[in-house]
Amino acid sequence: MPDFMHPENPSPMNDAFLAVAQDQSLLSAEDARHLYQFANSKSLDSSEAALQTGMLKPVEVEIVEAFTSPEDLAPGYSLKNVLGHGALGIVYRAYQSRLQRDVAIKSIIESRVTLQNVIARFEQEGKAIGRLKHPNIVRAYDSGCHNDRLYLVMELVEGQDLRQKLEAGALDPQTSLWILRQTAMGLSHAKSHEIIHRDIKPGNLILTEAPAGFDLPEGIPLVKIADF
Repeated sequence: MPDFMHPENPSPMNDAFLAVAQDQSLLSAEDARHLYQFANSKSLDSSEAALQTGMLKPVEVEIVEAFTSPEDLAPGYSLKNVLGHGALGIVYRAYQSRLQRDVAIKSIIESRVTLQNVIARFEQEGKAIGRLKHPNIVRAYDSGCHNDRLYLVMELVEGQDLRQKLEAGALDPQTSLWILRQTAMGLSHAKSHEIIHRDIKPGNLILTEAPAGFDLPEGIPLVKIADF
């Protein structure tokens, strides 16, 4: 049991924060102890202490806070783990109890919510992919705002992106051709709905196993375009 959780030690205001930070492998037990001591000495919440000391980045603090209440980000969904994050948003793997399935949930990083252009871009992304129904485009299931947090629920695609694939080595000509063809088909569908991606790159092309009966040559991955 970490020192900061010991019953003989009074816990700081956010002791659950420190427990989750360790569970998410963002803080070691020793770091959590030092952070606990600093927070107590300065009468700070653990999250604020983590930021002031630089022991956690803002996006990491947000991840920890999300997992202290994993069912509060989006009603009906429970967070399971982090799939990735960037400068503007975090993508979580979550479980939808009503339909008993795993999904991906994208949420704007809290510090970015005050930027009007970011909110507009996020809402535009939701509306855009909500109109698109194509096997080569990641589908949107739901969107909303809960506790002043915008979220977008999307199809969960198991696999790796093209950037990761290329890091392992060059692709053979046939695989390259089929990836290019599928990407073009998805973008063509989007264009027919007057939607332009604007950020096509290997990191936004997810490669996954094609479902049974799908018309692709053996060994060719199914391409899913993400991040409209």
